Amino acid sequence: MSALTLAFSYGDLNSLQDVLADHRDQVACVIVETIQQEGPPTGFLQGCVDLAHEHGAVCIFDEIKVGFRIALGGAAERYGIQPDLATFGKAYCNGYPGGYLVGREQLLARQECQDAWLAATFHGDLLSLTALNTVIDEMKRRDGIAYLERLGSRLMDGLNTTCASAGLSYRLVGLPAMPTPVPKPKRIQTGAWPCCRGC
Repeated sequence: MSALTLAFSYGDLNSLQDVLADHRDQVACVIVETIQQEGPPTGFLQGCVDLAHEHGAVCIFDEIKVGFRIALGGAAERYGIQPDLATFGKAYCNGYPGGYLVGREQLLARQECQDAWLAATFHGDLLSLTALNTVIDEMKRRDGIAYLERLGSRLMDGLNTTCASAGLSYRLVGLPAMPTPVPKPKRIQTGAWPCCRGC
């Protein structure tokens, strides 16, 4: 971990509060991956924003793996919370290289942002931008978010029911569109592991 990075526990606002209090006036931003395992506890994401602001920091939502799974605008849209900045990528371009940053106009319009020089191999690649627009159009047209929810629910229900009936503790938890495996199977009488262990 970088010497300039501090960690706090996901879902635990007291952990974040302690980090900010112990490093008062030294934290520039709070970055949080919005969905982990069973998702954010009630009030957690808004609490991250509020605590960051209380300590003069910017709050950034990492929506890289979340966006387009639970809402077109990621967890921020689904839970109705506005971070200062948010990062998106991966599924948005359907396999083409692409990612982007969104945020509050007053931040992105600052002179420091306007003067920033960015360069990358695929920077502004027209094919990726076309893929992005096409994916967004298709997700809206086909109600892709609801479709992912339905498929995820079928997967979770089927696997969890099967494992439960076989006496295995392996299960899927979290949001249907991005379930997380919890592979903690029980040992059988012989001491061997059952095959459904998430390997």
